[in-house]
Amino acid sequence: MNRTYTQHMLQDGGTQYVETREEGLQRIVDAAHPTLLAWLAAGNIAQVVPWVAPSLESLKTEAKTRVNAERAQRFNGVFSHLQGRYDLDEDSRNKMTGIAAMIASNRVGSSTSWRDHDNIIQELSPEAFLDLCEAVNAYSQALYQVSWIKKQEIDALEAPECVAAYAVDEGWPVGSSSSS
Repeated sequence: MNRTYTQHMLQDGGTQYVETREEGLQRIVDAAHPTLLAWLAAGNIAQVVPWVAPSLESLKTEAKTRVNAERAQRFNGVFSHLQGRYDLDEDSRNKMTGIAAMIASNRVGSSTSWRDHDNIIQELSPEAFLDLCEAVNAYSQALYQVSWIKKQEIDALEAPECVAAYAVDEGWPVGSSSSS
């Protein structure tokens, strides 16, 4: 099996070796890896790949990707409202929308059964269920608004160290509502 190695310079001044196999698979290997040592002993020379600082734009793109990931994680979290804790995943939100539409067209009785995050069946009046839907929708909108603000703040940063230090996990709304 043919293998080649490249020596990558790291930001901290260290190095790491990357092994590339003929089928294109790559892996990081220790500098004392026997196959690497045999390859070097056979007279091969590893190509040196210098460390290049990421551009300000690529750092901003990465930070905004982290904002999206944080928002997605919160969308798949748990929302506390009145007496229950409710799942916020897309499937649950879609089911809530469907039941809200049924309530709006008067196709439900005096209560709606909804299994909450803790596997407890909550019996909610149509008004209470719509209140829950409204609270979930308000929370969802708040998540989007915070993500938009964070991305604007990231775009306004002018130094790579400021982008790297930006706290994407702070300042998000809490996943609960006590209003009725």
